[in-house]
Amino acid sequence: MSRTALIGRNSIEYVEKLLDIWNHGDSAVLIDENMPLEIILKMIDDANAEKCFIEEAVFLKLNIPIKYQKKFISFKNESGPVVEFPSFLYEKFNAKYVDDEAVIIYSSGTTGKSKGIILTHKAINLNADSIIKYMNLDFNECIYIIKSFTHSSTLVGELLVSLKRRIKLIISPSIMHPRCILNNIVMFNVTIMCLNPTLLELLCYEYEKNKNLSIKSLKTIYSSGSILKKNLLNKAKIIFKNSNIYNVYGLSEAGPRVTAQTINYKNQNSVGCPIEGVSVIILDDNDRNTDNNQRGTIYVKTMSSFAGYVNGSYKNKSSLDGWINTGDIGYFDLNGELYIVGRQDEMIIMNSHKIYPYDIENIIINNTNISNCVITDVMISGKSYLVCLYEGKKIDGLSIIKAIQNKLLPYEIPKLYFNCEKIQIGRASCRERV
Repeated sequence: MSRTALIGRNSIEYVEKLLDIWNHGDSAVLIDENMPLEIILKMIDDANAEKCFIEEAVFLKLNIPIKYQKKFISFKNESGPVVEFPSFLYEKFNAKYVDDEAVIIYSSGTTGKSKGIILTHKAINLNADSIIKYMNLDFNECIYIIKSFTHSSTLVGELLVSLKRRIKLIISPSIMHPRCILNNIVMFNVTIMCLNPTLLELLCYEYEKNKNLSIKSLKTIYSSGSILKKNLLNKAKIIFKNSNIYNVYGLSEAGPRVTAQTINYKNQNSVGCPIEGVSVIILDDNDRNTDNNQRGTIYVKTMSSFAGYVNGSYKNKSSLDGWINTGDIGYFDLNGELYIVGRQDEMIIMNSHKIYPYDIENIIINNTNISNCVITDVMISGKSYLVCLYEGKKIDGLSIIKAIQNKLLPYEIPKLYFNCEKIQIGRASCRERV
């Protein structure tokens, strides 16, 4: 077995190269085409890839050093920007349930710096099978892929699912105007989409500008990548009124899917229950199991667990053999549904108190006219203060405090409030990190 890097935009030709690599018995190293050249070359070296298939248009943009050029083999993308998956590629796919290495995904979630996560054929196929079961797919579905294939959630939860069930599949560039995405949903009668909350918000905004567009075919939206806040969920339910909107959760190291909401979920703020073949426990600071509604670190055990990292050590070491320390903080409710409240590295410690920014952000958004905010801490003259950065119209800090003071503990209430024209980054909690 050798490793072959693969770089390119979403396309028929990209998928064909991926399947050729697998059918040759090799492992595919998936590298985002938007990465800087220095990072691309480092990933190729770290993975010890013998060669690299690269889309011609991407190759021409890179000034690849002479000593690397012999490794690169370019291919053309001739299928157009938005295409329906051809039948001959379904025939090329061969599901393998073996422990041979299938793919290396570069992700920066649990592991801190970007490291290559090794997944076997068995891991990704078992995870895809479990996803198929909870999605309850029929043969008239149409899945529209808009996220990059370098994300394990796209690779396993969308591409493999479609290949295994032989479902109609539409492939689109990972960067596309929201208006074009909405038009494509209508044109191809798309029934299922997997989105992150940022893209879902953009689609809602675009739809509100073009209300003459009728989206009737879309019946299921799966949201992952970050926490889907209540105000956005409620807006999306109005706009995509024919669609069920479900939260799912996972991480590349787990293959990737861990939990998912299904039609029987009880609480819209949860990320659902563990899917088939996956176990989840919550441990406190003393590595003891927590009670319902008690927060702790999320640990995952699955047959789809990764086989290790290409290079680098674990950031979040597991205290339990066979269990993955996700680095996420969460809890189970009485219905067995999981909730994500943040990351270990996002939790703020102030005067010995644990503060979870997502909780405060959610309270502020749900009880004021603020649509987006970020909670952080700053040091001023040697003293630490909890700070709220928020978007939109300027609001007096005292009026914000008045609206939230009965819903938060005193030490959770921000002391300083700063109005921003636009918050470019937000919380990455509940992320798939893929």
